[in-house]
Amino acid sequence: MLQALKEMQIPGKIVRLVNMVTKHTKAKIKLNNEYTEQTDVKTGIKQGDPLSTILFSTVMESLMRKLEIRGNVTTRLKRACVYTDDVVLVSRTEQALIDTFQ
Repeated sequence: MLQALKEMQIPGKIVRLVNMVTKHTKAKIKLNNEYTEQTDVKTGIKQGDPLSTILFSTVMESLMRKLEIRGNVTTRLKRACVYTDDVVLVSRTEQALIDTFQ
């Protein structure tokens, strides 16, 4: 993700801030009105984090740009729909879809 941000020419300060909030997070759990000991969160981007959609879109854009370098994949990728954890590839023929997927 951080590499994709750099490739998309996101300013270094923002990349460092994203790194801080995704890698160096700690949490406590409240259970029966008491808190547990502090623990490290190791999952990266948290579910519902406002940054998640921006980061996802940036990483997917970086990926799509890399794939477009491979010749005839370019036109097929323009018919791809990407949303959260789903990618839909649309093609006119079964063979073109297989080629795009590979």
